Amino acid sequence: MKKSKEKIHLIKIIHKITIIIYSFSMLSFASVGLFDRFSLLRHETESARNNYISTQKQLIETQVLSALQFITLANDSGISKENILEGLSQIRFGNNRDGYIFVNTYDGIPLLFDAKQVINGKSIWDLTDPNGVKVIQEERRASLNPKGDYIYYSWLKLSTNTVSPKVSFIKGYPKWHWMIGAGVYLDSIEIEIHKLQKTIIIDMGGKDLSSNIDNVFYSNCYSI
Repeated sequence: MKKSKEKIHLIKIIHKITIIIYSFSMLSFASVGLFDRFSLLRHETESARNNYISTQKQLIETQVLSALQFITLANDSGISKENILEGLSQIRFGNNRDGYIFVNTYDGIPLLFDAKQVINGKSIWDLTDPNGVKVIQEERRASLNPKGDYIYYSWLKLSTNTVSPKVSFIKGYPKWHWMIGAGVYLDSIEIEIHKLQKTIIIDMGGKDLSSNIDNVFYSNCYSI
């Protein structure tokens, strides 16, 4: 009788251990599955971010090259520099129309500043952003590259009147010693990436993850 009770007790213990092991295994599989989903989401998000950033960089480079072509054609047609600058000041691009053309001389005199023509401007060669970037000097460095180059800094966003991180493409116009530029704000890029993240989650069938997207992935802001 005693042995029978001990046997039953042993069976119960084994049964409990089996349940614990099974539960732990299922939890482990679930954790691995969740990790895989987040890993896939991160990979897809980074891929989407890189593609979107590349597209935006191409956009601003195209805007600058188009502006240079406009300058050349207008000058050949006898249009004055003042009227050329006025024409460039009307250009807007981007989702919130935050994109515009800006022009400075090689020695830092603003000609088209925040999409407005400047008359008799003084040199802003030492203009520095909140992070210590010498913006005009960076423009000059970029303009020394015959193909043009990108610069990174922070600048006033016209639509919100706040300073935001920005990437711009700069190319020189040696004939007039002009530096032509156009840029896109990095926080605007992240807003679009954020939308893509949620789309990816839904496509993965992970609506339960979408509510946590801000905490998990938004730390990647401005990572260009």
